[in-house]
Amino acid sequence: MKSKQKLLLVEDYSAIGGISTTAAISVMSALGIKYGSLPTQILSTQTEGFGKPQMVDLVGFLPQALVHWQKIPDLNFATLLTGYLGSRRTCQLLVENIRKGKFKQVIVDPVLGDNGKLYPELTLEDVAAMRQLVATATVITPNMTELGLLSGSKKVTASNADLVQAMQTVISQANPNLQVVVTGIRRGKQIGCCYLEQGQLQYCGQEYFAGHFYGAGDLFAASLAGLLNMDFTLPRAIEIATTATHLAIAANKTSKQEELRYGMDISSALAYLIKQTMPK
Repeated sequence: MKSKQKLLLVEDYSAIGGISTTAAISVMSALGIKYGSLPTQILSTQTEGFGKPQMVDLVGFLPQALVHWQKIPDLNFATLLTGYLGSRRTCQLLVENIRKGKFKQVIVDPVLGDNGKLYPELTLEDVAAMRQLVATATVITPNMTELGLLSGSKKVTASNADLVQAMQTVISQANPNLQVVVTGIRRGKQIGCCYLEQGQLQYCGQEYFAGHFYGAGDLFAASLAGLLNMDFTLPRAIEIATTATHLAIAANKTSKQEELRYGMDISSALAYLIKQTMPK
């Protein structure tokens, strides 16, 4: 089941760390999806575990690449996946191009914060810019912190009532067709994601392993986007992407943090994705 629809990746590229664009490219290659990649920033390493990375901002490259691509008749992207964008200007440029583009679906991983806080380099102005991007999306994959920031809630807990209220607030602020997939939700001995199906909260989880697994969220978002690009239903895409991410984490659960900072071994996840998308 190979997709003939092309997919565009827009997120940062870490030269060392095996996350973000690097993970997404691996997923798209495994799924046989033709893709384009617009790195928003190039970093010498990922941002954790190696000291402060050297960085080149590519906000000026994005419009130049888009202008060039518009001159290529058969270069049509059906799906857009965004990750860390790096600047409000990049966010604004994407909103402008999505509104005049022909994307069938826009998957936004609204990278804003974690553990109840904004990332240090971001401000509330970045949150406002991200809300504008979310308004153009078909699917978003926030964690609970990001869900709270987007909904304007001071604190969102993992209770069903809190999640539903915050998700419905984001949908009402964005567009009625938006699907919100909240990641990193603990339920007993499982971790997974919540989403709404016909107004009812659904949960998809796998066994929880303690630790910090760099790039797990990137792997999930890329897997989800790739599967949706292949016309899987959202519930089935969530199920497969959750299992793929779980397999990668399970395969790396005994690795030391010094090793994990170079990125997870995601070969088990890629093998599973390939198997799930093979012709029956």
